[in-house]
Amino acid sequence: MFFNGFPQGLNTLVGEDGINISGGQQQLVSLARVLYRNPSILLLDEPTSSMNSRTEDFVMNLLEKRRHQYAIILVTHKENLVKYADRVYCMEHGLLVQI
Repeated sequence: MFFNGFPQGLNTLVGEDGINISGGQQQLVSLARVLYRNPSILLLDEPTSSMNSRTEDFVMNLLEKRRHQYAIILVTHKENLVKYADRVYCMEHGLLVQI
């Protein structure tokens, strides 16, 4: 679905050489590759920062459906992603605080 328009599908180059796709598409390909490996822990740092809202919704719904398969640690500045969390921590004056 999301990968059909990419030059080489999931094999599309990402990073500095991935000039044929957008930043959000690069994030999507990278996330798909990680999920394919079926990890037990996902550490995601701003995983949707370059995605449009439609793609972000797709990714977050996918992670929500599969949350029982992975321990997910999500680092983000996006307040709208808080609804997907079991626990929320914030940095306040250099200290980690649970909300």
